[in-house]
Amino acid sequence: MFIVLIIFGVLAASYVVGWGVEVLWKRLRKTKK
Repeated sequence: MFIVLIIFGVLAASYVVGWGVEVLWKRLRKTKK
């Protein structure tokens, strides 16, 4: 069960990081234009 929680935490963290990078990338492109 503990291993499942670790895997779930890693997946959630990677999802949040990917979303944050996408938002920052969109903001950077908007500011450049």
